[in-house]
Amino acid sequence: MAPLVFITGGSGFLGSKVIVDALTAGYRVRASVRKAAQGEAIKAIKSIASFVSQLEIVIVPSLDAEGVFDDLLVGVDYVLHVASPLAAPEDGNFAGMVNTAWAGTESVLRAAEKNTSVKRVVITSSNWALSTFAEGLGGMEEPVTDQSVGTVSPPPYDNHFLAYHASKVVTFKATKEYIAKASASSHFDIINLHPSLILGKKELATSAADIMNGSNGLLFAPILGSTDPPLAISNATIYVGDVSAAHIRALDKEKVPGNRSYLLNIKASIPSAVEIVKKEFPKAVADGILPATGSRQEVNYPMDTSTAEKYLGMEFTPFEVAVKEIAQQYIELSASQ
Repeated sequence: MAPLVFITGGSGFLGSKVIVDALTAGYRVRASVRKAAQGEAIKAIKSIASFVSQLEIVIVPSLDAEGVFDDLLVGVDYVLHVASPLAAPEDGNFAGMVNTAWAGTESVLRAAEKNTSVKRVVITSSNWALSTFAEGLGGMEEPVTDQSVGTVSPPPYDNHFLAYHASKVVTFKATKEYIAKASASSHFDIINLHPSLILGKKELATSAADIMNGSNGLLFAPILGSTDPPLAISNATIYVGDVSAAHIRALDKEKVPGNRSYLLNIKASIPSAVEIVKKEFPKAVADGILPATGSRQEVNYPMDTSTAEKYLGMEFTPFEVAVKEIAQQYIELSASQ
């Protein structure tokens, strides 16, 4: 029987892609979502139609509920903990967003302790876990490495960017402390994957607006005509397919060392996205679907990805592939509305 992988955050941009790739790679998948309708949407993804019998959906309304993962990890071989709070809370409780991030991860690790079938837990972290908030926004000269650890800004957190950074640093540091305290005889190890800004097609998008929610929107605002972007973004980006592939490859305990970090990134030219769209989609530009009249400044954020290249065998997809994929999906969904 194929190994069973438990995936959190199955309805998200990255999580849904990881489900597709895990099933395609031959794993059985048990995936958590917050609502039943999200699970039905995942099952309807065309590319996994022939694998649906290998997919089990479970409902987890709250990541940080005590013991919520204990029974869900019974019989599980590997855990891919992709879920993390991203959106700003409606009540403005940004500190709660930070607390939930670590509480959810801790809940997964405690459940793994109780289920001896679990061999490895892979956690989706971020490049932001490896730097200060100021460096994330303002850039840096020296590259972050797999030995870097970010510095968290103290509360209060008055915006979701600051809270997101804090959630990633706090969770990463706590995970490192957990690894340091773990027994050498522990039945599972831990990997932290640190992707930069994730870009690409969204498996579950049903409208053009869906595509622009989240990281794609940060890049595509000027392509959609914004002349007043809220902030510059770093030239550190990564194709969603590469991040998903890294999660699947990280399950190979024979080839990929555990209890360490792997950085995922390719240096991009953020301003070039507008020119790529103009060149590749002239009709959409002329028709005003993709006006490509805005601009976006970038800051330098170098990352040393040599460890991921060595052990995960990563050969990163060029930036323009992600730009074209997002634009193509946006055009197709715009036409269907």
